[in-house]
Amino acid sequence: TGAVIGSPGTYEIYAVLSPTPTDAGCRPSAMTTITINALPVVTLAIPANQDEFCSNDGTQLISLAGAPTGGVYSGTGVTDLGDGLSFSFDPAVAGVGVHTVTYTVTDMNGCTNSATDDITVNALPAVSFTAPADLCVNDGVQAGLGGGTPTGGVYSGPGVTDDGNGMTYSFDPAAAGVGTHTLTYTFTDANGCTDAASDDVQVFAVPNVTFTGPADLCIDAGVQAGLGGGSPTGGVYSGPGVTDDGNGMTYSFDPAAAGVGTHTVTYTFTDGNGCTNSASDDEEVLGGSATFTAPADLCADAGIQTGLGGGMPTGGVYSG
Repeated sequence: TGAVIGSPGTYEIYAVLSPTPTDAGCRPSAMTTITINALPVVTLAIPANQDEFCSNDGTQLISLAGAPTGGVYSGTGVTDLGDGLSFSFDPAVAGVGVHTVTYTVTDMNGCTNSATDDITVNALPAVSFTAPADLCVNDGVQAGLGGGTPTGGVYSGPGVTDDGNGMTYSFDPAAAGVGTHTLTYTFTDANGCTDAASDDVQVFAVPNVTFTGPADLCIDAGVQAGLGGGSPTGGVYSGPGVTDDGNGMTYSFDPAAAGVGTHTVTYTFTDGNGCTNSASDDEEVLGGSATFTAPADLCADAGIQTGLGGGMPTGGVYSG
């Protein structure tokens, strides 16, 4: 009685009966042994390149982090693979924060010990992006666009050229083409965690516009009113000598105001999306200078003067 057993080892245990007056000095006794086994020495050291993740990194395979082999890994987001060597860790299941992984080993004596180490899951950056307003395919390159936060990211998508400054980009609607396009802004924070935000921009086709001008005119033909030839209706006519009637259908043309030569008359139409297109045709105004020199003064009885000329250029008609 009264024995104290401490550190691991093998201990002899004795049981001794106290003597009585009738024992004549005999002390019967009994002995047994007890063995205390040491706990296994267990370590867990998750590699430095596998102890910190972003919440969207996906399931990670981690091997040979615990010693001795043959144990079991446990913890939030941890799945032991049953081979005594490795485990998987899902950052999304674990969630943002610091998580303790435990490695437990039971030796051949049935003694169990464990060790722990931490894995950190970092939150994704909060990324936002607003695309530009809808555009027409012929609007030209839109430069110096932004809309992504926080600054320091990269823009991408059809027709997009990132400016490389973390703040702006350009968008070419003609390169993107007619249709709805998704533009994306991607940002990576100091922890190496990446997230992205997207928005759509629509590129509209330009209207199909046609125009046929009137036949060629002489400069003295006078103002030609009520002309048309532009389609679809609702546009505006312009050009030398042109006066648009403001009704989306007709115009007048003054050849004298336009002058002799070939003049381009244009019909411009804007559709419901605000997209503008135009068609043009040439109008030629014809004219020239005629000269004439009459014969010398004559007496009334001089008779008929034949074969007279003096008009230039030839091909005209004399009268008087």
